[in-house]
Amino acid sequence: MDSGYPFLAALQLIPLIAIGLMLLLRNTRFGFEAALLLATLELLVAVDMYHALDITVHGLQFVERIELLPPLVYHAGADGLTVLFMLLTALLTLMVVLYSRVRRVADLAKFLTVIFAIEGSLQSLFATQDFLWFTLSSAVELIMVGYVLRGWANAPQEDLAMQRYLQFMGTGLLLLFAGVFLLGWNYAQANAGVWSFELDRLLVERLPGSVEVVVFFLLFYGLAIRIPLFPLHGWLPLIAEHGTVAVAGVFLLGLKTGVYGLLRFVFPLVPGAVQQWNEWVVAFAVVGIFYAALLDRKSGV
Repeated sequence: MDSGYPFLAALQLIPLIAIGLMLLLRNTRFGFEAALLLATLELLVAVDMYHALDITVHGLQFVERIELLPPLVYHAGADGLTVLFMLLTALLTLMVVLYSRVRRVADLAKFLTVIFAIEGSLQSLFATQDFLWFTLSSAVELIMVGYVLRGWANAPQEDLAMQRYLQFMGTGLLLLFAGVFLLGWNYAQANAGVWSFELDRLLVERLPGSVEVVVFFLLFYGLAIRIPLFPLHGWLPLIAEHGTVAVAGVFLLGLKTGVYGLLRFVFPLVPGAVQQWNEWVVAFAVVGIFYAALLDRKSGV
């Protein structure tokens, strides 16, 4: 379903406008007020989209599509999952903006600029139906979160936390890019060399069994690092302990992009491999729950 009101484009453009205003107003006293206004506007648009969603319709709504430079295509659409994630993103961003004033964050204009960059990348990856676009937006989001960690961490071990973050997230991105590349290559092999990463087109060209397993592991572990799934969680304690409160709110939403990517792209694209390996994944998830409980008990929490 198309929509005359470009909800998705608006939710991606408002953070970009906010970035521009933060840069223009960085040496004035109006930066926070502008940030608060635009963060509130973003939340109102997200709430409006939530109310406009027709829950009786099966499939994507508010569809937007623009041909850019092939194979990269702007193809956005929303269902209930998309709307909830985008609404949560807008709400958490507004909370972080308010936090920045209450806690008197250093270099406020720069901090808010980066926060809006994170919000824009998150909204973009939640809205897109193009797996390459999702991956590129994920890379931008991770780089911006790393910048927040580097500039506003508040503990002696911030260098170690940053090192762990870059190691794990860099590895995850490489795995994700490799899996997405194989999906595009498989589509090109079946379509006279024409590449595409759009979900609806990739679903048409199923992967051979052996290739499907390889792609599954590349995509799954590329995203599982962000969830994080045991035993790929080694970076999280340091980040949680040595980052700022603002990082926790924004970054925890960033973690959920791993779950979102699995539900939106991985499970539909490699169903055979998912069926074959789902018991192992569930086992690791259960181990992770008990492992975290043991760590909490040991630390006295």
